[in-house]
Amino acid sequence: RMQGFELIFNLQKKLVSGQKAIPELVQGVGLLISGFFFIVPGVITDIVALIFLIPFTRKYILKLLIGFLIDKMRERGY
Repeated sequence: RMQGFELIFNLQKKLVSGQKAIPELVQGVGLLISGFFFIVPGVITDIVALIFLIPFTRKYILKLLIGFLIDKMRERGY
């Protein structure tokens, strides 16, 4: 909960100052993924949710995921 509030505050601060807020948006997506997997029942989904909840692992996994998506988009010519 506190991470979410801090994320919103930082996002708002960057948008007001005219800076790009892409890292904050990506972190927000990671928290949404974590929340979704906590709602879905099961041990494996809880483990995935915890991975996305911890800031260090969330950044690492999202970096890998974004890199994978960018590579796929380049392959398809987007």
